[in-house]
Amino acid sequence: MRRSWKLLVGAGIGVMALVIAGTAWAVVSTFSGTGIDHIEVVTNTNPFSTNSLTYVNVSSASVTLSVPTNGMVRTRFSAESLCGGETNSAATCTVRTLRIGGAQSNPKSSFDFAFDSFPPNACCADTTPEAHSMEWISDHLAAGTYTFKIQAAVSDSNINITVDDWTFSAEVIPAVPS
Repeated sequence: MRRSWKLLVGAGIGVMALVIAGTAWAVVSTFSGTGIDHIEVVTNTNPFSTNSLTYVNVSSASVTLSVPTNGMVRTRFSAESLCGGETNSAATCTVRTLRIGGAQSNPKSSFDFAFDSFPPNACCADTTPEAHSMEWISDHLAAGTYTFKIQAAVSDSNINITVDDWTFSAEVIPAVPS
């Protein structure tokens, strides 16, 4: 009886490990390129705020670049951030990069990515700015000219996200030759 119990427990642990590994594998993506072909950088020292529950464009955070066949674009955004207001639940302030006329870049996590956050049962505006950053990579693209924008949103309209003193950069990465 003891031996069969140990085998049953061991088999159960093995199956659970495979399920967990399979779940983790499903969210992993890999991309390869040959280096940076071109870079565009925009900076701004004017604060931008929103309490929008849907993504809105961060003023002036836009770049346009030409991409070769099967190339990718890596975008990075770093800013001084404030996230606060009055709410009874935990809230997040989120940022993403979006290719105009196309898809969100990877990781395509939308509201699952907290650029900044606000604890539950907190009061008042966040008065302590902090530096935050995020990096994204586009899917492989057809040759063409593309515009990428930074967008921000909040999970609770009783809070605001403010980004200030930010840098937005976009790099064209040619595909690995086949």
